[in-house]
Amino acid sequence: MKCIHIALFALLLTGSGCKKFLDVTPNDKVFENELFTNRDGFESALADVYYGLAHPGLYGRELKYGMLDVMAGYWNIPAQQNSYSNVIGLNYQLPAYQGLLPVIWSGLYTSINKTNTILKNIENIKDDKYYQLIKGEAIGMRAFAHLELLRLFGPVIAQEGAGAKAIPYYQAAGNLPQPFLSAAEVMGKIEKDLTDAEQLLKNDTIKTIGRSTNGNGFGTIRYNSLIDRRGIRMNYYAVLGLKARLSMWAGKSEEAYTRANRVVTELEDNPAAEIHLNASGKRFTEENLFGLYIYNHREILAGYLPDITATASPVLVPQYTYLANNLYKNPVHGSVNDYRLINWFGLIGTNQYRFIKLQIDTMPSASQDQFEVAMVALPEMYFIMAEAKASTEPELAMQWLNKLRSTRNLTTDIPYDPATTTPEMVLNFIIDESRKEYPGEGYVYLMYKRMFRPMVRPTGTIPADLSVYRLPVPVDETIYNNP
Repeated sequence: MKCIHIALFALLLTGSGCKKFLDVTPNDKVFENELFTNRDGFESALADVYYGLAHPGLYGRELKYGMLDVMAGYWNIPAQQNSYSNVIGLNYQLPAYQGLLPVIWSGLYTSINKTNTILKNIENIKDDKYYQLIKGEAIGMRAFAHLELLRLFGPVIAQEGAGAKAIPYYQAAGNLPQPFLSAAEVMGKIEKDLTDAEQLLKNDTIKTIGRSTNGNGFGTIRYNSLIDRRGIRMNYYAVLGLKARLSMWAGKSEEAYTRANRVVTELEDNPAAEIHLNASGKRFTEENLFGLYIYNHREILAGYLPDITATASPVLVPQYTYLANNLYKNPVHGSVNDYRLINWFGLIGTNQYRFIKLQIDTMPSASQDQFEVAMVALPEMYFIMAEAKASTEPELAMQWLNKLRSTRNLTTDIPYDPATTTPEMVLNFIIDESRKEYPGEGYVYLMYKRMFRPMVRPTGTIPADLSVYRLPVPVDETIYNNP
């Protein structure tokens, strides 16, 4: 596979000894046969997978508040002199996209190759007490990356069907090209990987010590990062959440509802997991089923979404007036008391607003959670349940939506009248609430793609079309691995 630029027998060593997982950075290359001799090596290799995904070309920027949210219309992008001026128009043949898309494709497949290299060697520690945890994480991460590639570069299943050609699926380390599979075939392999990961992670310590706790205790000689802050790793609840996301993407609404409801129910029955709806702070990190800890996020944000005290104008300025008037303060479903409106937008001077949801405080003791970027979070499960029931049980759909809204300080429910509230109205409420929930998260463009609905932006509605929602596979891949 031409686009995967990775040394087959080298991974990045991310530290060992008594350093915490959060404190180490990748810095030394070692050979595969040296790395995978004990648990330390596997911990380092897994850490490198997470660090790779935190790259600005992936979830450090472009797949969160960068490219995907520019496409969704959250930012006021001028016609020129902005690094995203040629992105807002959704012309995927322009050089701007030709620079962004190969990085995303290559970066996600590189992470897959790393997980496959881990799995290739995993039997070296089959007697280690954390063998299942490590193997479950690696398989879960492989499924996650393939699902992301499918959502980004795969077909619009609602329009083209699951039989349409999608992406290659890699289950072994190496650069040997794999065939492009149909969306149905890819989703079947993702399903298998997630089911295997779920079984391997059934005794995940997140169930007993929570998402943010260091399970090693004090006074230990050897630090084991695997059970430090399980919420920023591929854990048991993350796998369950991904299964619900997969079902929704496949168009299996009832299955998606059952799976999302299972996540909500299991977390309600197990408060020890420390994952619950809680709109405190700016990031709502206690809602994350899976997050990335991006230790250099302040530097990545600089210039794009800088600290509110920065004097220079940021690259990404929110469409505040439109978002406030049409969504957050909407007379039917909005409120000036919405925590998201209050906490995520900061006023500079008299009329300039900045998006401060991702702002990181300067006091280290107060900022650890602020370096966490959500990858799969509990609110998505509520949106899945609401959307899954919008057509068949619209009143139940509204109940789930209003339950989520209440945690955002929206104390008045959206009214539901069976005589006048149509399923289409319910679906529009869900979409608008999603648009309020996900600025900075790279969620909304992919939501519109999955639904194959017109994309509503402040500058005008973009009709649903395959040319809008079909990101092109990078040119190198089409040359060297002809789909």
